Amino acid sequence: MRKFRFAVTLLTVIVFYSNLLIAQTTDNRVLLNIAGEDITAGDFMYVFNKNNLNREEQGPAAIKEYLDLYVNFRLKVREAEELGMDTLQSFRTELEGYRKQLAQPFFIDGSVSEQLLREAYERKKWDVRTSHILIRVEKNASPEDTLIAYKKALATYNRIIAGEQFGKVAAEVSEDPSARDTEASQYRPARKGNQGDLGYFTVFDMVYGFETGAYNTEVGTVSMPVRTDYGYHLIKVTDKQPALGQAQVEHIFVALPPNATGQDSLQKKMKIDAAYEKILSGAKFEDVVQEFSEDKGSATNGGKLPWFGSNRMVPEFIIATRNLKDSGNVSKPFNTPFGYHIIKLIGIKPVGTFEEEEINLKSRLEKDVRNKLSEEAVITRIKQENGFKEYPRTKEAMLATLDSSLTKGEWDVSKARGLDKTVFSLGDVKYTQQDLAQYIVQKQTKRITDIPAFFNETYRTFIVDNALLLKIAGLNKNIPISGCWCRNIMTASFYLI
Repeated sequence: MRKFRFAVTLLTVIVFYSNLLIAQTTDNRVLLNIAGEDITAGDFMYVFNKNNLNREEQGPAAIKEYLDLYVNFRLKVREAEELGMDTLQSFRTELEGYRKQLAQPFFIDGSVSEQLLREAYERKKWDVRTSHILIRVEKNASPEDTLIAYKKALATYNRIIAGEQFGKVAAEVSEDPSARDTEASQYRPARKGNQGDLGYFTVFDMVYGFETGAYNTEVGTVSMPVRTDYGYHLIKVTDKQPALGQAQVEHIFVALPPNATGQDSLQKKMKIDAAYEKILSGAKFEDVVQEFSEDKGSATNGGKLPWFGSNRMVPEFIIATRNLKDSGNVSKPFNTPFGYHIIKLIGIKPVGTFEEEEINLKSRLEKDVRNKLSEEAVITRIKQENGFKEYPRTKEAMLATLDSSLTKGEWDVSKARGLDKTVFSLGDVKYTQQDLAQYIVQKQTKRITDIPAFFNETYRTFIVDNALLLKIAGLNKNIPISGCWCRNIMTASFYLI
């Protein structure tokens, strides 16, 4: 570690420790000076009391040990700034870990979270089958590119409303490649397109915007263009059923080869029918599995498959499972794009009550993009409470400094030399173009293809992260907040985690 100078201002080791033992978190006497930065006795004791959970260990030895940790941490932050370590990927990863730990308890709006939880439960009680047409556009695309994509989606919607078949238009227009037939190549067999059919799904199986569009569209109708991070979707809802929940079956499978001929299909159909006849004549299902099934993985286990939900199997399989209703029932032979099947229902776990599902739903919600709605509500409130003000011209001047070096992960703050005006302010803190430049260095990757889109998203998260830090500082008065995001994240982490 680089040798920064630091000084203890108390006269002797004995006086130093005895004073600390009785120091209060409001004690403003300077205790340490690290590389020119004064740290008061109150600052140190706040952190010590916050993190020293074993209250019996508060003697000189415990304080000495914690002081060493504290000094090393503060030196690490300063070293990172001085040596430019904050530009290294390993340091960025560590910093992002701190950020996520900090954000979790603060970005929760109780009313929004409860509303999302109830909404998720209501949707969990239904399985929806949809088809879609996708018109791609980057989530942070320019207004011009976004408008072009929307107009294309709207023109496609008008074709369908005028009477054209949804599947046919999907195969022609959709930028989801699964909609179209794919010819055989050296590396893969031919594949028949799904004409936009996505099968059944329930809550959390799709991105939130798509899920909402599907649940808000009536069966048999097509939605107006729905925006997600992938682009614009036209969503046709073809079926909606009470949720299957989780099901388990045994199955007999007879596979159809790629590009199967009519003769191939006939032979396979005869084989599955022969298997069904044996079952009807009283043969044990598991014995018929052993004799006929071409799924060797499950055949050794009596044809038993793992538990599955509506999104885990093709629609034909889900429909056949749903129709069995009671454990022990056996289906007639049916076909899917993969071949012919007979299934025997082992059991179904239906959707539970809200109280039974609540813990799992909360866990899923915390990891889902819809949780950002709670974050957005908190950010909006923080901005309102702290008189948020931004300066568009200085923001645009920063965008103008970004060049092709960004796409290589090589952009640095020297590109913004001479720019130090305020980009936005929150409370008494002004965030400058240099602060934003440091943040951009943290966030750049070699995967950037659209510079304006990257900048717009990075600027948004710059506001979000600093609003988080301001919120934390408001609840913990000892935490010093400046415009330097890197130092703020590290310092707040030390105080709070």
